[in-house]
Amino acid sequence: MRVKLKVDTGSQANILPLNLYRKLNKVETIKMGKCKLKLTSYSGDKMEVVGKCTLYVMETPLLFYVIDPREDPILGRRASQTLNLIKVMEIHPEQKDGVYKQLPDVFEGIGTLPGLYHIETDPDVTPIHHAARRLPISVNDRVKKELNKMEKLGIIEKQESFTDWASPMVVVEKPNKSLRICLDPRNLNKAIKRERFTIPNPEEILTKLAGAKYFSKFNATSGFWQIQLDAESSKLCTMNTPFGLYSFQRCPFGMSSAPEIFNKYMRKIFENQEEIERFFDDVIVWGRTWQELKEREIKCMELARMNNLKFNKEKTVLGATELKYLGHIISSEGSRPDPEKIQAINDIKIQDKKGLQRYLGMVTYVGKFVPNLSEITKPLRDLLQKDAVWQRTRAQDEAVNKINEAITNSPTLKHFDPNKEVTVSSDSSQYGLGAALLQDGHVVSYASRSLNPAERNYAQIEKEALGVVFACEKFHQFIYGRTVKVQQTWKENDHSGYLVKRPTHRNRTRSIDSIHSLSSSHDHTKSGHK
Repeated sequence: MRVKLKVDTGSQANILPLNLYRKLNKVETIKMGKCKLKLTSYSGDKMEVVGKCTLYVMETPLLFYVIDPREDPILGRRASQTLNLIKVMEIHPEQKDGVYKQLPDVFEGIGTLPGLYHIETDPDVTPIHHAARRLPISVNDRVKKELNKMEKLGIIEKQESFTDWASPMVVVEKPNKSLRICLDPRNLNKAIKRERFTIPNPEEILTKLAGAKYFSKFNATSGFWQIQLDAESSKLCTMNTPFGLYSFQRCPFGMSSAPEIFNKYMRKIFENQEEIERFFDDVIVWGRTWQELKEREIKCMELARMNNLKFNKEKTVLGATELKYLGHIISSEGSRPDPEKIQAINDIKIQDKKGLQRYLGMVTYVGKFVPNLSEITKPLRDLLQKDAVWQRTRAQDEAVNKINEAITNSPTLKHFDPNKEVTVSSDSSQYGLGAALLQDGHVVSYASRSLNPAERNYAQIEKEALGVVFACEKFHQFIYGRTVKVQQTWKENDHSGYLVKRPTHRNRTRSIDSIHSLSSSHDHTKSGHK
């Protein structure tokens, strides 16, 4: 049956009216699932969602929300992009060359950040001088050519004298067939004293994007190589090759302290710049207006020039309305998982416990987009129990399908806005706790965790109280110091009097104390999320 769909680039969801669903269902059985999602039209009117179903559009499975009013069927923006019906163009492309021309040196060569880095080592660790590893004959000439190139750039230097430390060389072929030559510092890393510098939290960065409409991203060219080593540290980073010894003059990839030191440099460069954020070698700026973005781009590049930090022009993105960053696609509407991450999760073949652990690890990374994830993953986690026998059953297969569907059709989460009121929603079940952080009824983040064996024996009211505590602890960085509305999906009408007036078990007492430590109001009605 052919159906005409209206492409609506302003819609975050695909909409199917109930009367059309019934017509389609007569032709071919279409399973409708339950849905607690609440949708709001452009005019602000609430739409009654009666369920959700999957339809094939141009041979592509898409999630549709079935609504009761007689409306036109709508294909939202994300689905329209997936089907290549629309393309989000970059804004003002003619102005990009002007940015590059204004500070062209920032995009040329490999930078040299101020100062010299001295590697501190543990004197009790015995130095190891590794022999050179043999290379396949087919890559000998290419490796020698790459070593000569690195020597010309000042990354490495031929070492004529013996050194106490010498690490093997590792050769990696990139997707573009070029070679990357690295140090294998596994033994050296055991001797290095790391500074334990705090790495930025992606969530902290994303919470600053409320109100942003335009985004730009700069990528540091060979980031670690922009850090100079002092003479003593250079000898520590000696690489043994079939062509002799080479000492790194710049910080090599693979060294345990490199990420922390590089982040330390980057923080110092962009210190006190609220409109500029960095995560390893990626620097992001944003603006509420085009002019604001342009001003911040120039500010970012000027700071880079002052510190001789160089950016990779090929990896630079300027003036985007949607930007791939930290495994997310960010826009003015919020953030959603990177489609490449979703595809990688869907492509994993789970054949043993190790594969399952890898799968669950990747799923957890996008867990904030999936409500009650711990409940869905329970059949899979049961397979990881110490004495569990590896045997995939229908329950596990259904869990994988549910997870993949939930992630593939995950909603766009709103950016946290510190100027808006906050609601924390919590729920509990037999095996897990669920939570959501909301603003204006829109979800900012989901969270969940499983209950341990002792917690599963709690009375339901104790689980509900524990759910509130979990939600408040999970979203602590968002709600601390604020008045928070706590919303619970309790099955009974109101347990507040029961909590206070009845004699309390010590588990409940601890939970009540934690809840009362917050400045909060409680709503015991059933919650709904947009």
